[in-house]
Formats: sequence, structure tokens, C-alpha cells
Amino acid sequence: MRKRIYPRESYGNVNSLYPKGLPIRFLYAHNHLPPTVPIIINVNFYQTWVDILIWNQGPFFDLQGKLAELTQQNIDPLELESDRGLFFMDKLTDELDYIRVDADRNCLKMRKFLTTHR
Repeated sequence: MRKRIYPRESYGNVNSLYPKGLPIRFLYAHNHLPPTVPIIINVNFYQTWVDILIWNQGPFFDLQGKLAELTQQNIDPLELESDRGLFFMDKLTDELDYIRVDADRNCLKMRKFLTTHR
């Protein structure tokens, strides 16, 4: 019998992050690049957290600025068609960042801390 390391509810939160993050990479960073330019996805499991790293090429995107802009608007995030994924990523993660790695590479970093069963 396999022992579950993380509680079932933690998996739901982590599984929700990947489908939100990848379309955002296409929408904001990759939409002007040829389809042959790769997007690399790393999912790293640690004892108390999961990191999802989505690497892409293209222009930098000011994630924190866009999140600030969205929170200042008096609009229900569920009514936003293209930006609601950003809102969900921000609410579902414990840490969310988008960094410029070098001259043309970026990384969307999502971290979710997990609670463990004892």
C-alpha cells in the first residue's frame, strides 16, 4: 500500500497552477515568436512545497505591475477574459514571480507550500 505524502487538497491547488501559467506564457511572452521556440516546464517536488517553473524566450513581462493594475480596477476578476488566469495564479500560489534570467530568457516561478500528513 502506498502512503500519501501530501494531502489530497494540496494536489488540487498545484494541478490548477499549470493550466493557468502556460496560456499566460503564450499570451504575454510567446505570441510574436515562431512556434519552434520552446517553452520549458519544470515541476520540482520538495518535502514541503512544489515549484513550477515555466521558461520562455521573448520580451519581459511586468507581472507584479500587471497584478497591481488588476487589483486597482473595480472589476470582478471572473469577468476578465484574458487576465483572470493571472488573478487565479496569484491567489493559488504562495509565491509568484516572473524574472528575467538573461538577455532573452524569462522564468515564471510559482511556488505552493504543502501541508503534510502526520
